[in-house]
Amino acid sequence: MGRERFLSILAFFHIANNASFVPYGAENHDPIHKIRPFVNHLNTIFKEVYQPEREVCIDEAMIPFKGRSKFKVYMTDKPTKWGFKLYELCESRSGYVWNLEMYCADKRISNKPVDVTMSLINPLLDKGYRLYCDNYYCCHELLNRLEGRGMMLIGTCRKNRVGMPADLFLQKQRPCDFDYRRNGQLIVTRWFDKRKVTTVSTIHQPQLREAAGRFEVKRKTLAVIDYTRGSAADPVEPEIPPSGRRRRQRLFRM
Repeated sequence: MGRERFLSILAFFHIANNASFVPYGAENHDPIHKIRPFVNHLNTIFKEVYQPEREVCIDEAMIPFKGRSKFKVYMTDKPTKWGFKLYELCESRSGYVWNLEMYCADKRISNKPVDVTMSLINPLLDKGYRLYCDNYYCCHELLNRLEGRGMMLIGTCRKNRVGMPADLFLQKQRPCDFDYRRNGQLIVTRWFDKRKVTTVSTIHQPQLREAAGRFEVKRKTLAVIDYTRGSAADPVEPEIPPSGRRRRQRLFRM
């Protein structure tokens, strides 16, 4: 295919059926109806060609975009600051994206971390999977929804989350100190290294084990060790080089 042919197809690329378009303000309006068939097709293909291993994790990804759009967001911690945000469910070992959703910036569509998480992991419930997530998603409400659904949870949690034990307080005494509280199968652990790390787990016992760090061997809780390993798919995105893009170029003659 020639360059001009490709650019012509790209300029008129259209995949949505305008006959089924629901106007803005209606009950079933879809903010991303123009690309919804493409997103659904991707998710279908992702699930058909591969079945993830037991450990999966959830995180955000960014599609670079500097134009005008109500979907464009700014994320400080991402290498790509401006663009479209995606919620991705990935396999922990390989980083394979198995399910994704796009942030729609619509008040009628719930973008609560708990609702997004449940929507992404719904096909994997009652199958014995382990979910790793950071403190943006991990909360007491998510634990309640996963109870009895055949999925274990390991994640970091903010100390001021609703439902967290108020008496879980650890003063700095010496490195690798930890404290924990148990509620049935759920164990909340606070471990101290250079700062306090609060983890939530429905799998691990509150025990310490030696783990090799970058420069030394440290004693860490089992939940911290497993979370570090299980959330390893998060930094995969910055390691993937971006593809080339068309840019407007001008020739200035001297």
